Amino acid sequence: MLALLSILFALGLLGLTVFALHRYQTMAVEFNVDRSAPLPPLESSADSAKLENENTRPESRVAPKPAVVAKTNTQKPKTASVSPKSWQDTVAKLKNAGNFTEAAQLCEQQLPLWGAYNQLCMLTRSEMNARNLESEAMERCTARLFKTAAIAEFLHDKSADSVKLTNGQLRKLDLDTINNLNFPYAEIGYAHLRLIRKSDIKYMVELWGRSGNHCTPREFHSVWWQQNVKS
Repeated sequence: MLALLSILFALGLLGLTVFALHRYQTMAVEFNVDRSAPLPPLESSADSAKLENENTRPESRVAPKPAVVAKTNTQKPKTASVSPKSWQDTVAKLKNAGNFTEAAQLCEQQLPLWGAYNQLCMLTRSEMNARNLESEAMERCTARLFKTAAIAEFLHDKSADSVKLTNGQLRKLDLDTINNLNFPYAEIGYAHLRLIRKSDIKYMVELWGRSGNHCTPREFHSVWWQQNVKS
């Protein structure tokens, strides 16, 4: 019995010894493997300085993106263009400055408008009043005033039975031919001329006497009108 226990004890001791040796060998192998692994190279001072310089270079830094600024419309709003002054205003300025000839030329460019004939009559009156005209010059101005008023009525007659011409129709007329027509004071008179004023009649009566006949210029030139204008 004692011999059996001794054998069992010896076997257990042997097994423990074998396990201890195996564990020791395993730990020794692991330790040798860790020591045999190469260590990472140490950075030299030169390499460290180089790396630091590279990091501090301006080009190595990431430039910040410029801030996006919303575009604003800096252009001033367009203002409506100012329309040029009418030719009537220019004529008035020339007349006030005593430039009757230049003002009359501007009016003639606007013929056969009624307003242009009206301005021509007004210019003639202003010239007669502004200048100390002799009798012959006064008569020439009065005759020009009468004929201007007669031609204006001839083209813009507003009698009940008259033909109203449009501006387009008026501009197609040969004004040179009409200006060469005769408009006698003794036959036409002044009663139907809308551009003639009482002061004008006074000059006419003093120069030519009182007219015994009064008719419209179209009535006086009815044949010419029928042949050249009225269809």
